[in-house]
Amino acid sequence: MGKHDDTIANDYVLRKPINKKLHSIVRASGGSGWNGSPKHGLHPREGAARFAYDEKGDLWSYGRMSLARWLDDGTLLVNGDEGPSLMTKAQQRALRDAIKRHDIKKVAIVPFSAIRAAALEPQFIRIVATTSDRRIEKNFPCRDKKCKAAGTSHTHPRLVHFLGETLFQANTTEWIQTKEGPRAKTRETYFVSGLDRNDDPQRRNFYLARLPPCSKANAPKSVEAALERLRPGDVPSDALRQGEWFLLPDSQKKFKSEQILRNMKQVSPHANEDYLPGVPIVSADPKDQLEHMRNGGWRMYSRSDRHRATRMVCNGSVYVSGVLRDVEHGPLKLGDGKTWFKVVRNTAVGSWRAGGDVD
Repeated sequence: MGKHDDTIANDYVLRKPINKKLHSIVRASGGSGWNGSPKHGLHPREGAARFAYDEKGDLWSYGRMSLARWLDDGTLLVNGDEGPSLMTKAQQRALRDAIKRHDIKKVAIVPFSAIRAAALEPQFIRIVATTSDRRIEKNFPCRDKKCKAAGTSHTHPRLVHFLGETLFQANTTEWIQTKEGPRAKTRETYFVSGLDRNDDPQRRNFYLARLPPCSKANAPKSVEAALERLRPGDVPSDALRQGEWFLLPDSQKKFKSEQILRNMKQVSPHANEDYLPGVPIVSADPKDQLEHMRNGGWRMYSRSDRHRATRMVCNGSVYVSGVLRDVEHGPLKLGDGKTWFKVVRNTAVGSWRAGGDVD
């Protein structure tokens, strides 16, 4: 990290005037240590400062990756995307250390790649509420061959960083049909982001979800209230969940063997894709689920390792039993493995993930 980077981070969080004497410039022949990233597709811009902020309130790494943005309401919005180089990661640490050092109160951390995936821009969002970042001690298996206890099965404690959650509002535009023809309508829309609370702490996945429309009077004021909006009203708070799918047990449901699907070939016998065993959930509507399975194709194949149930029945609703396997969330056993569970989707209008790893 550059010798002035800590000073630049301090000046930025204290909103001091720009001091260009502290800037180190990217040269054509000087290796930046940032040779592009498959996660972000970024390259350092020649002639840009390696670590600097501008008059608009953006803090930049190599003139390409925005690390933070001061919002109009005085909130410091920090980019939660992981930096694509060791130097950028060091700059991110310098920023977060400066935030803690000066006890900046209004801070929110959201991956900018997810914000832009939702067709939003960081400077136009308004933070409503946040929860704090946390560091929790977890035990991890030791694989260090130089450890004194090498050769035995043992663990070592390590602090794990958990990203805080953020509820924010942004104006979105949608087209509505009127007697005069299509007309653009601007709506105040609410979004909630964070790491899935339902996952194993060692593999929690980031999400950004758009909440269903609501009036100003009923707008959520806290992260907890926003998460509650994602749960359909007829779904109990203790219901099993994996990602966007809630699972409601129905011990009275019985199905004939010919109704039970155990793999994709039963519905689409001519499918050439190399589907995994089980049936992936793509819809809570039985007709829609069957249609996607019959059509197969890339959309179904790309979901073959997501929310894959041991058994499925599409009869009035979508029912699953056995184990629900998912490449991101890990396996979820459904009761005793024999009881049927009705599939119910959350109320999110849209959902997005970060473009790379979340720091």
